[in-house]
Amino acid sequence: MNWYPSDGGNAVAPDIMVLPVGAFIAPPDAKPGDSLNSYRQDKTGGPPAVVVVELPPESDGYNSLRTKLARYAELGTTAYVVGVDESQTIERFAPSPKEAEAWITAEGWNDRPIPELGGLRLRFDDGQLTVIMPDGTTARSDHQLVDRARQQADELEQRLFRLEQQVAAYEQRAAGLEQQLREAGIEPDDTII
Repeated sequence: MNWYPSDGGNAVAPDIMVLPVGAFIAPPDAKPGDSLNSYRQDKTGGPPAVVVVELPPESDGYNSLRTKLARYAELGTTAYVVGVDESQTIERFAPSPKEAEAWITAEGWNDRPIPELGGLRLRFDDGQLTVIMPDGTTARSDHQLVDRARQQADELEQRLFRLEQQVAAYEQRAAGLEQQLREAGIEPDDTII
């Protein structure tokens, strides 16, 4: 999912992005059936992502990753970088300080919960990354994690869009009923329901 920040700068595409409760994915001009594959913070005016997770492939390179991390810092977002290679590490980059904090290393701190992700835990087993959801379900390896997170994000976006459409329909129906009451000589604000 691409994230178009409200600062008008370059978009970013984290592997996993967690938005705060109340962040509207659908921009105001979205129509039913529109694809919601981007967080258009620039159009919705919503808050920035709470946290992003990067699962860099070896081909990404050091400079590309550091550029992304600098951009996340500009946006005030905490980033976790998961090294699923032989290092088996997870580093946490808070917006400040600029230095990484070792969050999980091969030597210790395995299974340490990530506070920005509501208790989600990461663990390395036999060279594989295991993600343990707060409800206890697990996903293994970076590909499974990304696929599952994307699927869940798509489902939530679709559900949110449907709910927003239902709210709009209810508001429109309420306005119509208020108009009918006025036409009948009844002021809606005086009516006890």
